[in-house]
Amino acid sequence: MINFLFKIAIIKLENNLSMFNYKNKTLINLILLFLVFNFIFISTTVFAKKDKIFISDLDNLGKFEDVINLPEEMFEGFNNNSFKEKGMTSGKKVAYYFITKKKILEKYPHNMMKAMAYFEIYFLQTLKDKEKNLERFKEDNYNSNDIHSINTLLSLNKARESMRKAVGLTLEDSPEEAIKRFWLMNTYLSKGIIKTKKIDSKIKKKISITTDLKSDLKGLKTLIEKELEDRLLKKDFNKELKNYVRNIKKKIAKLKKIDLQNIDFINNKNQENIISSNQLEEVINIIDNNVLSLLYNDIEIYSNHDELQKSLSLLDLADYALSKTLEFYPKKYVSDLSEVDMSYLSEEELVTINEISSQSKINNKIKNKELLKTLYTLENIDYDTVSFIEKINNLGIATNEISISYQSLEKMKTWNAKDWASSYKNEIPKEIYDENGDIVEVLSDINIEDIKAQIAIDEFRKLSDEFSSIANDIKNENLNISEILENTDFSIELDKYDKFFMIYGYSDFNDYVTAWNSSWDRDYSRDELVDLINQPQNTDIATAINEVDTDGLGFDAGALASSVGMELADVASQVANAVAADVSVDLEAVSKGLGYSSFSDAVSAYNEKYGTNYTDAEAKEALGL
Repeated sequence: MINFLFKIAIIKLENNLSMFNYKNKTLINLILLFLVFNFIFISTTVFAKKDKIFISDLDNLGKFEDVINLPEEMFEGFNNNSFKEKGMTSGKKVAYYFITKKKILEKYPHNMMKAMAYFEIYFLQTLKDKEKNLERFKEDNYNSNDIHSINTLLSLNKARESMRKAVGLTLEDSPEEAIKRFWLMNTYLSKGIIKTKKIDSKIKKKISITTDLKSDLKGLKTLIEKELEDRLLKKDFNKELKNYVRNIKKKIAKLKKIDLQNIDFINNKNQENIISSNQLEEVINIIDNNVLSLLYNDIEIYSNHDELQKSLSLLDLADYALSKTLEFYPKKYVSDLSEVDMSYLSEEELVTINEISSQSKINNKIKNKELLKTLYTLENIDYDTVSFIEKINNLGIATNEISISYQSLEKMKTWNAKDWASSYKNEIPKEIYDENGDIVEVLSDINIEDIKAQIAIDEFRKLSDEFSSIANDIKNENLNISEILENTDFSIELDKYDKFFMIYGYSDFNDYVTAWNSSWDRDYSRDELVDLINQPQNTDIATAINEVDTDGLGFDAGALASSVGMELADVASQVANAVAADVSVDLEAVSKGLGYSSFSDAVSAYNEKYGTNYTDAEAKEALGL
């Protein structure tokens, strides 16, 4: 990036100096050095974007604290006596792992965790460095540099929140606890065996462009959210909007140009669900034609509050669909933890890793709820999500996260039990087995339909508890979900005990009660066995039942590595963007600072000097912007 602008600076300087026939090479070099220094300085301070800040934004920043109990190896071999020195070292480490070495984080996932530990120290030192900026803002005596500094801090804090969430922590937890967890995961993941596969260069390029496209979608979503929160001037919003829309359209065109026909590849994550490259190509076309084209062709979608809200839902749907396609591309590196000897871990460390595994599942459940909310929202503004999902399903993209297909609330108000059952997409086991593995009962179609209907209705109720917008819709339409359940005559009725024992092949909890009584020669009723399960000596099973009802159950080292790797891929991009916030560039301002009337003028001068034909957009891309 600097090389490009440096050459532009040289052109301008040579033109200016030729007027005076100036031959002093030393002075020329000094002036060039001054120009490049100013380019870096100007681009990192004065001309960075200044989003509007509200006093409430500062609530979650926390306060600086000197973390004393750090992993011994975290700062060994460095001159890190003071916290400020540790902060400087941490900043270099974060930039090294998340920016310089970002492309190989897939190969070394433990480095991502290590970088997150350093990020905690880096953030604390940044918080301390910007204390004066925060004070002046709180006193309503701030300047433009204060706004820039605080925006950088807020961006870093957002990345910190994402990182902590991935390991089951919040911003309320102490930096010491966060560092402890990150370093434990660094040690644990470093034990994995790295398996490498040769990937065709076209596939690599396809993955790279898709990943960049997802970043643009997230960037556009953030921009729209800022507009809805009234953080931007309208002209700044329109300018950035045009850039994002242009980039999204450009990247989807590039993506389609790369032909993977007749290139064989398999999906490392799920060998049983392999689809052809041609199918993936068609999925990309469907995503573009049904979602992305609405975002880059119809500018009216950004015209008012309601349309902006619609665009947010479309962005979420596009991001989900692209994430699903990425799962089918082969991974160059896979970290295998299935055979790791975990005897070196203490009991406390094993408990922590199990908590992180559980949190990973909880995070996935949260994402799935948000996805269902997105689909529900789009259905209620006349976007046919059911048809879109069916199209990609027919091409082999399994969307098991979408357990229920909701329609508009107007239609759902008229649903009967059969309609609710049809909306539930997951399979219910039909055969019931005893402890010897023999079939003792086969559920009837009516039984299965009733089970599906109850699950679908209950999930919609949970969704309304989670999202106030859905709750308000239900209230306005006078839809009483509890009454639907109470007034429907189901052949089987489910609660959390039913859900738990159905995992093990029973039709419901009553079926288990019968089997238990037979095995132990007892005559317990359902309620009596529930009381027995909830006695202190049976805490483990009671806890397991509650976990199945809410968060899922179990711990799998290999699944944890895969899940963490996928979740943190987005975090890595977010951290890189947050760190790079300190070097954001306003090219128009920099170009004028170098003596050109505009960036276009600077690009024209560069093209004339070096015989190139860069457009403004291509020049920005060459600069990495």
